[in-house]
Order: sequence, then structure tokens, then C-alpha cells
Amino acid sequence: MASALLTRRELTLLLFALTIFLVAFNFESAVRPLRRVSTSASAFSARTLLAFHVQGILREDGRRVPQFTDELEQEILGDWEIEKKSVYDLGPAGIAEDQQHREWKSGAILSTELVAHVPGFTILDNVLLLEGTLYLVHDHAAQVFPRQEAMLSAGLDSPNPAVMQDLKFLTRHQALETLGYSAHRLTGSSVLCLDHPSLIDNQTLVAFHRAYATLADPSDLAPILPPARTIFTNTKKLALSQTGYDLKLSRIAFPYMVHLFSEDWDDFERSARPMLFDRILLVDRVAAELASQAFDFSADVVSPRARVDIGADATQRRNKKANKFQKSAMAIEATDKRLPFAPAFAFPVRPDWAEPLS
Repeated sequence: MASALLTRRELTLLLFALTIFLVAFNFESAVRPLRRVSTSASAFSARTLLAFHVQGILREDGRRVPQFTDELEQEILGDWEIEKKSVYDLGPAGIAEDQQHREWKSGAILSTELVAHVPGFTILDNVLLLEGTLYLVHDHAAQVFPRQEAMLSAGLDSPNPAVMQDLKFLTRHQALETLGYSAHRLTGSSVLCLDHPSLIDNQTLVAFHRAYATLADPSDLAPILPPARTIFTNTKKLALSQTGYDLKLSRIAFPYMVHLFSEDWDDFERSARPMLFDRILLVDRVAAELASQAFDFSADVVSPRARVDIGADATQRRNKKANKFQKSAMAIEATDKRLPFAPAFAFPVRPDWAEPLS
């Protein structure tokens, strides 16, 4: 049996009830603004009404001011105030716009400095990059820097050579002719891992940290700034998950360190503008394995603390640090015996992570 259609009287009652409901539901918020409107003739001009609605009710972000909102609106949108043009002093952290590049119009190009070195692990200051080639600038490069094959395995007869095209040594005059008089600046410290993905394992991060820890002064309790970025020149972003390198652990250890991959390195190679690394840690496992055989670790190690870590004082410091980390129940063995000069450190890792690198 089909239902009868609503009569005109019933439809009118439904519309009237719906109108009463809508007016009653929004009565308080709809009537309060009207109470504050002036009843003078000038108050109803277009300019006055526009100024009232924008300046008197709405905030800069579009919310209504507290006196024109109900509890539900405050619950949903909140009642917090907007801070106007607050400038925070971050101290030495961060860089300004004019610090993103370096110029040497007078020809006083920065010289590359060797900070620390053992085969496969080299820390350098003021390194220039152009089209995939690293340039070390110094007028006496042969006396300052180690052999190229001890830093970079490019060109060596190995199954997994470095992806880097080349590493070249230039005098300051040659650098001006090749690189020009300015460069984009990559501030902070950068870790440049040249290893093939097959050589990246669960001890790679620990090796980075141990090599970088050579910059720490054992007599100074002030912490050193952590690396700003790690660049895997031969590893794609998706392929890193198939190695032993754990990005989550890396972010726990260094929350503000950026990870870049071969896709990003390709962009660096295609750039026609030189790039200046403030400080760089070159890591090449193949160079470490091949050059370590002829390297004298007792005499040829370059370290900022090489002179400090000699004699009885070094033994005393090692014992003091060992006791400190034993008390903290987080002491681990040295992960790389080729880095005897690096300070001890504690790292929350699995027991099998303490095995020496092969």
C-alpha cells in the first residue's frame, strides 16, 4: 500500500519547525554581534560593516575573536594567540643568506687542510667539488697529503671501486683557473661514503662515528658538532635498506644529520658550479683494505691528537675512559683496529656489533 503524500499544511509545519530549530541553535552567536553594532545611520554603511566584520571579529588567521565564539568553536579551533614577528636567537647554529657561498675575488682561495688520516678514512677541510671530481688545493700538496690511493680507490684494480670520477691536487693558481672565484658552500661537516652497497654493513655507522670522534679533545668536555650530512655516492635510497646500515639508529644517534644518496650525488655532478665542503670525512673501504698493507700505523697516522696520545698520559686517559664506560654498562670493543687514535665511545648496539671489521 503506497503511502500518502504530505499535505500543504504538513509541509508548512515541517518548514516552520526546521526554521525555528536553526534560529534557536545559532541564536546566541547570531544575536551577540548585532548587539554591538551601532544603530546610527553611518554604522550601516558598506565601509563600516566591512571594517566591523574584518577588524572587530576576525583574527589574522581567519578565526573569530574570543568574545564572538562559543565553546564548541573554541574546542575545535583553539584560543591560542599568534606570535607576531618573533625572532629567536639560535646562537651559533644556522647560517644566514650571505653565508651560503664563498668568494675570493682577490685570488685568496682557501687551501685544503689535512686534519686526520688513516687508509680509507680521511678528514679534510676546505675541499672543492666540481662535476663529480674532488679538488684538494695546496701549493705543496705532495708534502701535505697522503697518497691518493690511500684516500680514494678510484682507478684501482678492485671489484668494487669508488664511484668518484677522480681526486685531483691543484695549486692555488691552478684552482683559480679551473674553479673560478666563488663556490656554493656546504656548511658543517659532511661524511662522504664512497663504498659500494655490498660493502656497507651494520658497522658502517660505527666506523663513521669512530673516525669522526678523532676531532674530540680528550681534555675538553665540550661536545663537538655532529656531522651535518652523510652522502652515499654509490647507493640509491631504496637500496640502502638492503644493506646493514640502519637509518633509524643513525637518526637516534644524530637527529639532525641529513642523508643523501646517489640520486642527490648525480645532481652534484651535473652542477656546473663549484661546491665547497667546510669539512669532509672521506670513507673508502677498498682504499682502507688495499693501502693498509703498506701503512705504518705507528708513525704515519695523522690525527689532531697524535701528539697528545703518546706516553703514559695516553694510557692513563684510556684507563679512565674504560672505567667510565664500564660503569655506564654500555662499553663496546673498538670496531676498527685500524683507527687506534680515535677516542673511546659508547653506543647502544647488539652484541655482535663489537666484532672487528674485516
